[in-house]
Parts: sequence; structure tokens; C-alpha cells
Amino acid sequence: MQIRLNKSSRSGYPVAPLWALEFDEALKANSLDDRPFVNGLKKYDRITDVYPLAAQIIHGIGYLYQDFDPGRIVIYVGRSTRDTFMGNLRYKSKSDFQGCVAFCRTSQEKIQQLEKWAIALVKRQKEYRSLCVGDVLNIKESSPGPMFDSEPILYIAWKVKRSSSLTGSPDAETQKLIADEIHEDHSNSMDLPSKQTIISSLRQARVTSFKQHLYWYRL
Repeated sequence: MQIRLNKSSRSGYPVAPLWALEFDEALKANSLDDRPFVNGLKKYDRITDVYPLAAQIIHGIGYLYQDFDPGRIVIYVGRSTRDTFMGNLRYKSKSDFQGCVAFCRTSQEKIQQLEKWAIALVKRQKEYRSLCVGDVLNIKESSPGPMFDSEPILYIAWKVKRSSSLTGSPDAETQKLIADEIHEDHSNSMDLPSKQTIISSLRQARVTSFKQHLYWYRL
């Protein structure tokens, strides 16, 4: 059962709008200009910026649909470059993903560090049943992605499953438990974020009323 697209709605907070690409529409085009999706993306190198921003994008996905249940949304957070972005999207569309948003640029020096700590955070949220969506894929801590020759772009792709499995969001106690566990598991890491940084990232991600503007891109 599909949920209906909402071609006119957007999320309600006054931040920079971002274009969402609906894959069924994209596949109808022989060629698709990547500029609306990757031009003007801000650059972030800190987990305290990237993690809450990704959460705000996820919170805004609901406004792209008329009938929305966040527990039916399955998220994939990936990285690409300007040269490979459209190819990544076409590949994702073959795996039942339905939409995608590119949300920021980052540096080659920081990408693996950002990915490492984002995976650690999401993995613990999932273990504590405190995700604001049905599921998040690609959270294996032992498998960092490849390095790129050009500036990385981070994107979020999603698919919609039939049944809902919403579990919630991390309360203050869960935030502290996650921070403690990450520090215990990664005590020898030179780039380990402080406990307060981890808690701050989780606290900002928890506020589901804070959303990014998302617009469907019209071909």
C-alpha cells in the first residue's frame, strides 16, 4: 500500500528549503540536472551540526505525503559527490527507495569521522528503541564507506514499508546512557566526542517539531 504524495505541502520552519527527488518521476526523465539538488548546500564538519540536521530532514519527510506514518519510513544515510550523485540515486531507485534529499557538503578529512560517530549514535538509538522512524539502514560500525577524490555530499534516501514500527525518541535518561556506552566502547579513540556533545546531538535530534523545508522537485 502506497502513501500518497503531497505535491503542494512543505514543512513549516523558516530554514533554507531543500529539494526532494521522487524516484518514480526521476526515472521518467532521460536526463536529470543535478544542480537543483546539490547547488547551495552548506558545509558542515561537526557531528553536532550534521546529526541534528539529518534528524530535521527526516522529521520533514512527513510533509511530502498526504497520509504519513513515520513508523513506516525506512532511512538510508549515504554519501556521494557531485559527479556520482545522480548515479547513486538511480541505483537506490532499483532497491525500492522512493525519495531522496541531499542535505550538506563536508570535507574529505572529516567524512569518515562523521560517519563513524553518526553510526554509533543511530545504532544505540535503535538498541534503545528510540528512533523517530521505522528503521535506519547501513549502521554497521565496522564498515566505513570509501574515500572520494572530490568533496563529499551527504544525502538521505527513504523507502516506505507496509507496516509501522515506530519506537519513539531518546529521553534524557536514554541520551545519558548512550553517551556513557559510546565512551566506554570507544575509550581509545582520539576523536571521541565529549559526552556533552553526544547528548546535545541527541537532544536536538529528539525535537520532532523542528523540521527542514522540503519541496518535491517538479520535472
